[in-house]
Amino acid sequence: MTSTDSRSRYEQLRIVAIRVLDALPNAEHDPEGLRAALIDLHLALEGNEPTAAATDARPVQDPARHLRGCLDYTRTPTRPVELGSEAHDLRQELAADRHTRGFDAGAPERIVELTGRQGMIIGSLLRELDARLRPGSAFGSSREGIPLADVASDLADRILNQTVIGRG
Repeated sequence: MTSTDSRSRYEQLRIVAIRVLDALPNAEHDPEGLRAALIDLHLALEGNEPTAAATDARPVQDPARHLRGCLDYTRTPTRPVELGSEAHDLRQELAADRHTRGFDAGAPERIVELTGRQGMIIGSLLRELDARLRPGSAFGSSREGIPLADVASDLADRILNQTVIGRG
């Protein structure tokens, strides 16, 4: 087996393993989806090609490489958003953003002011945290992260509802 073959097999195993982890949270409502994902994992471990179920329309969002909270719908086919690309885009947006007034440490009320763009970025990062804390490939099958994910989701909604996203 060549180095290229090994890399290709590793990527295939990684993709089917992520699909299994993504199927776990829905196992009660979609046991066939989990069954298909497990069959594909078994086939891949034996060195065989996975079934057609492994190539469903939704792209695989590898938590080590991609955002879990959104996809890039501007391309055909739809693709996962790479973490490095998202970080670069956010830094550019923040650099182009207008600044808020200065912070007065002596003020009795400490109100944090954000621009709309800053609010949208913080809201999207909270949505990403929400997606990573829920059961699935990023967090595994544990349900321990759900309460914290709910807090991140609620806070994201509160912030985003104050931006143009929430006014749409």
